[in-house]
Amino acid sequence: MIGLYTAATPNGYKVSIALEELGLPYDLHALDLGANEHREDWFLGISPNGRIPAIVDRDAGDLAVFESGAILIYLAEKTGQLMPSDVRGRSEVLQWLMFQMGGVGPMQGQATVFHRYFEPRLHLAVERYRNETARLYRVLDRRLRGREWLCSAYSIADIATWPWIRRYDWSGIPDVEELEHLQAWMDRMAARPGARAGSRGRRPRDGPKWSTWPGKCWFARWRRDPRAPPAGPREACAIVSGVPAPWRPPPGIVRRRSLPHAMPFAHRRW
Repeated sequence: MIGLYTAATPNGYKVSIALEELGLPYDLHALDLGANEHREDWFLGISPNGRIPAIVDRDAGDLAVFESGAILIYLAEKTGQLMPSDVRGRSEVLQWLMFQMGGVGPMQGQATVFHRYFEPRLHLAVERYRNETARLYRVLDRRLRGREWLCSAYSIADIATWPWIRRYDWSGIPDVEELEHLQAWMDRMAARPGARAGSRGRRPRDGPKWSTWPGKCWFARWRRDPRAPPAGPREACAIVSGVPAPWRPPPGIVRRRSLPHAMPFAHRRW
C-alpha cells in the first residue's frame, strides 16, 4: 500500500494520476497547505523540503520518497510500467521528464504567480515568464508532430507534463490554441480514465474523493471537462462531484479584485 501525501496542485496531481494509471492501491492524506501543515515536523520527516507530493511505500519498509519526478521514476521502476527498460527508451523518457521538471513547471509556476497574484503588477516579470513558458510549449508542439505521446509510448513524461499544460489559460500563456499538436495531445490525455480520475481526485475504484478532504473545497474547481476554465468564483470552488459551494478563502490568502474569474491561490509554490 502506498501512502500519498499531497494537495490539489499540478505537482500533486502528477502522482495521483500515476497511481491511477498503474492501478496501485493507495491511501490519500490531504495536507492543509493554508494551515502550513506541510511545515510540521511529522511531514518534514517524510519530505525534508516541506513540499508536496510525497509517498511512503508500506510494502518497502515504509520507504519515503519526495519530489514529484523522483516519485514518478520510483513508481515506474517498481511496477515496470510507464517507462521502457531499454537504455534508449528509458533515457528518452527521463529527458522529457526533466524537461518538465526543470522547464515547464518552474516557468509556468512563476508565470502564474506574476500574472495572477503580485501587486503591483510587474510587467517585465509577467512577460519574461509568460514568453518563456510559451516557448517551451512550442518545443512540446514540435515534439508531438506526428507523435501520439511525448516518447515512443505513454509514459511518466506525459503524466508529469499534462497537469501543468492543461491550465495554460489560468497562467495567461498566449497563442496555445494555435499549437495543434499540443492541443491534440491534451485531448488524448483528458480522455484517459486514469488521468481524469487522478486529476480530479476521484477514484474509479473504492476510495475517498478529494471533495471529502478537509480544507480542499476552496481549490477543487474542475468541471466535467478538466481543461475548461472556471465560470466564476462559485464554480471555481465547486466540489469535484459538481455541487456548487460558496467560496471562502483560507486565512492569509489574498485575491486580486481585478480578476473576473478569480480562483484562490492554494499553493504559493506551484
